[in-house]
Amino acid sequence: MFDLSSLYEKTDSIKVALKHPLSGEELKDQYGNVCKVVVYGRASKRFQDYQTAQMNRLLKEKSTKKVDDTTYEQLNEAVMEALVVCVDCFENMSYEGKPLDNETTIKAALSNPALKWL
Repeated sequence: MFDLSSLYEKTDSIKVALKHPLSGEELKDQYGNVCKVVVYGRASKRFQDYQTAQMNRLLKEKSTKKVDDTTYEQLNEAVMEALVVCVDCFENMSYEGKPLDNETTIKAALSNPALKWL
């Protein structure tokens, strides 16, 4: 059994090989390279900065509003933003012909309902 405590504070991100959602086989590009995603953890500076900014924004909004009128769409957008912040890049993958190495294309791919398994 692998002990997670052996990785304490060794890294703030991890590369994860992606598998086909139905077959379970590793996804590979046309050259046979395994498709991977580089993901930042909750303890990373990248995520902590995002979380702090979001919490400060929410606290400021709460202090100026009497009624919480947050919608499902707003909450869903906040979740999407957190996902995008936690993804550094996808390796050996593209979306609609563009590399998945920036916020715009990563958000487009993660927002596509047909790719919810991702």
